[in-house]
Amino acid sequence: MSLTLKERIGRVSLIFACGTALFSDGYSNGVISAVNTILARIYGDRLEDHNYGTIVRSLTFAGTVVGMLVFGWLSDKVGRKFGMMSANAIVALFSGLSAASKGANGDFGGMLAMLSAMRFLLGIGIGAEYPCGSVSASEQSEEPGISKRAQHRWFALATNTMIDFGFVVAAFVPLVLFWIFGDNHLNAVWRLSLGLGVVPALLVFLWRLNMDEPERFKKDSMKHARIPYLLVFKRYWVPLLAISFTWFLYDFIVYPFGIYSSTIVDRVTGGSESLSVVLGWGVVINLFYIPGRR
Repeated sequence: MSLTLKERIGRVSLIFACGTALFSDGYSNGVISAVNTILARIYGDRLEDHNYGTIVRSLTFAGTVVGMLVFGWLSDKVGRKFGMMSANAIVALFSGLSAASKGANGDFGGMLAMLSAMRFLLGIGIGAEYPCGSVSASEQSEEPGISKRAQHRWFALATNTMIDFGFVVAAFVPLVLFWIFGDNHLNAVWRLSLGLGVVPALLVFLWRLNMDEPERFKKDSMKHARIPYLLVFKRYWVPLLAISFTWFLYDFIVYPFGIYSSTIVDRVTGGSESLSVVLGWGVVINLFYIPGRR
């Protein structure tokens, strides 16, 4: 089937509509590094008294795992679009609520508890995007009109590159906000840094509104059939194990690189450097994501 240039561009744009939400996931994941550094400057030892750093990172990770498992099943049984729209909505909603975190009567512990809870729920949306958006982007790359030689290129650009770019922007935005507000308004810096995660999530939500399910999903869907998990594992466990181990190594190295960059720089400098220096080095460190995606 011969497609016009406009139709081919439309097919490619659908790949990006499915995968680009990973930018907001990368942003939401990465921005917590700068936010935690700013909170440490504002509240100092009070954060350690509440064991905040360990709790918030653990809860975000736990939420991501829950999102992957639950929405992995839902995207197969209900539909890819349902999963993608739900993931977008969750990220947008709880990014905004994270920024609005506040304890009853201004209680400091209550604020940290709300922020931790919102990060857990946000993690569910982040985790949901992987089995919904990424899988759908892969299926869209197999649509007629997409060159077989370009499938992997478009898929990588729409997914991995997007999330890595999100990490870079997540490091840069708090720095710009700090330049604008300065040391005397750090509360505005960390709240806006979290709250701006709403913007890309909502934009992609609107982009996806008129999407249809990928043709590959409609053709091979097992929405109304029993999924033979045992047979799948028996037949594909070797490549599944190899791919899982490869991604484990990649994520084990890459994610701490972005999530802890500002925290590590702040600890190395003993907390004595200006925030502009600490956050600036965080941007430099995260920029190392980009060359690997050329």
